[in-house]
Amino acid sequence: MIDTVRGTAERIIDVVPLVMRSIRAKLHELRAADINVHQFRAMLYINRNHGTSLSDVAAHVGVSLPTMSVLIDKLVDRKLVSRDARGGEEDRRKMCLFLTLQGQEELNVAYDFAQKFLMVKMSRLSKEELKTISQAMQILQDLFVLSPEK
Repeated sequence: MIDTVRGTAERIIDVVPLVMRSIRAKLHELRAADINVHQFRAMLYINRNHGTSLSDVAAHVGVSLPTMSVLIDKLVDRKLVSRDARGGEEDRRKMCLFLTLQGQEELNVAYDFAQKFLMVKMSRLSKEELKTISQAMQILQDLFVLSPEK
């Protein structure tokens, strides 16, 4: 059992970065949206978690608060993200983050581009292989959503 768990953990550690690197390279090709991977992941998180905080986005993307603050400042300057104060406070750490309409449009362009890239890549797989991958992704999602720290 331990060998199976260890081997599976090693595969995840090896494979997930390969997938993300491929997506990153593809997004880099897309200059129309001009969104890098950290911005893409931040915008996806904000889109799925309306009114989220800067610290929550930083934790999700895996960068420091100062790094995320600079990233969000750039997205706000480009009118892709808006900040709204909680309770009228001016403290930026207590701001709620939302995608603007323009942000939603640019995110959709980048998301569709990444999705089409993955679809082309996976079109070589059999229906059974696709089903296996989908089942594995669901298992991982359930595992990390239900007990993310354990």
